[in-house]
Amino acid sequence: GIPPIPVYTYGEVPNDPATWDAERMKGCHCNTGFTSYDCSKKLCPVGDDPDTEGQLDERQRLTCTHKGAGSFNFVFRGETAAAVTTAATTIEVKAALESLDGIGEVKVELEDLSNGVGDRICPPSDYVAAEGEVVQNTFIITFLTEHGDLPELTLILSGITSDDLQV
Repeated sequence: GIPPIPVYTYGEVPNDPATWDAERMKGCHCNTGFTSYDCSKKLCPVGDDPDTEGQLDERQRLTCTHKGAGSFNFVFRGETAAAVTTAATTIEVKAALESLDGIGEVKVELEDLSNGVGDRICPPSDYVAAEGEVVQNTFIITFLTEHGDLPELTLILSGITSDDLQV
């Protein structure tokens, strides 16, 4: 005769290698902006409507009073940028921030063009302040493509203290 057909529910017994596809299932870790099991679908924009009128771009200040060498990394939404030195210019800070997947475009400018320190984050070690002048430099970072209430940039410091460089 014909052997009986086994009657069972596929996957009924947990971790049974004969009915569980643990070693056959695959998944992908998608690049930013993509989704689906094979990362082939682009994510739709989410968050604040960029066509909203009357909104302001978020601005954050980066202020340094440190004199001398050191470096730091920007951290934004869990992603860390490459190290930036204390001698970095507005152009170098812009490039570091825009290298992060979570940031499209920023504008980086000096807050006070008359401070004598020039276009670098921190005053050089040989900088001599005028009488009564505070030895510091401040960059204003304006987020041009990220809207809504953004998290504050954080810093990983090397050779600098949080008293000398802060957002």
